[in-house]
Amino acid sequence: MSEEPNLLDDPVALRRHLIASALRFAMVGVVMVGIAITYGRIAQPAWIGIPLALGGMVGFFYGPKWIGKNWRSEKPEDEKR
Repeated sequence: MSEEPNLLDDPVALRRHLIASALRFAMVGVVMVGIAITYGRIAQPAWIGIPLALGGMVGFFYGPKWIGKNWRSEKPEDEKR
């Protein structure tokens, strides 16, 4: 039985995971600010809040996928056979 690779063993994978997680946390903040603007808790025009919240939701779900698209690493020469 082969062992599963651990995320902590690979520094590149760990860094990428932390970046994707930070992006998701940032997008949650954007959604919350958008909702606060919409309900008048932050002094901005209310029409700015809805697109901001929707953009944050799109960024939350698709942002890590978009940035991770170019992170796919090729298999080493040994495993290509």
